Amino acid sequence: MPEIKKASINGGNNDFKVVEIEGLNHLLRKCKTGAMGEYITIQETFSRKALAKIGDWILERMTPVN
Repeated sequence: MPEIKKASINGGNNDFKVVEIEGLNHLLRKCKTGAMGEYITIQETFSRKALAKIGDWILERMTPVN
């Protein structure tokens, strides 16, 4: 995870948040082992927990329009 933060900073991006969600693979799907062979057994398309974190991050940056 430190490499993701380092790459974002080096790329000039200062508006990011690195969050590790236990039990998810890099495709943001629930997994047990993280092994490639497990991918075909995962029914979930995208973790609701990850989606909620991403949504919260976006909403924190929005300005209400009147």
